[in-house]
Amino acid sequence: MERSTSTPPSSSPTVPPLRTGLSRPVAFVPSSDNTRSLSLPPPSTSSGDDIANLYRSIVSSTSSPSSEPATTSIPIAEDSNASSSSSSTTFCAECNKQIPESTMKEHIQTVAHMVSAEYMRSVDFLTLNQSNVGFRMMQTQGWQYEEGLGALGEGRRHPVATVLKKDRSGIGHKHEPKRVTHLSRDIEQNFKKELPQQPSGKQLARKARRESKQRVAMLKYMNE
Repeated sequence: MERSTSTPPSSSPTVPPLRTGLSRPVAFVPSSDNTRSLSLPPPSTSSGDDIANLYRSIVSSTSSPSSEPATTSIPIAEDSNASSSSSSTTFCAECNKQIPESTMKEHIQTVAHMVSAEYMRSVDFLTLNQSNVGFRMMQTQGWQYEEGLGALGEGRRHPVATVLKKDRSGIGHKHEPKRVTHLSRDIEQNFKKELPQQPSGKQLARKARRESKQRVAMLKYMNE
């Protein structure tokens, strides 16, 4: 029995949807499908003047006269408030001048006020604390933490730095590397001087003649 290999004709190819683990399967789009196209936004037709006017209206601090209401009661109230706020001032001790309260915040942030102001210096911490006996003794005698030594508090504030001593050398002793202070020939001559001197031949002959004369004299004295 022959199997028919003919397929029914179809108007358009059908592709089964892609089966995934998603709740909504993703439909497969063939590459030959050109029916879809991207919709681009229309190009902007605004000119540079429109953009400049928009930017000017945003950053401008004053509004156009046409946008203000044509009333006279509001400006009068603003003038009265401005006059009352300008009349109240605050004395700035650092700058030695009167500053309006409305501009006091801006004045504090200015460079002139920061230069004139004297800010508190940062605390210079010491290496000693309340656990040190000398520290407590100085405080009982009237010494203040921020002051130095002396009656006027202008002396040394930090203690003298100490070094842990691990040897038994005297105070002021310095460990220096050994070095040669004399030449080799000087050391050799000094070594030869310390050795016993060997007499020369003349000295030995002179000593022998002197001893022989002493023996002859001794024998002559004994025979008399």
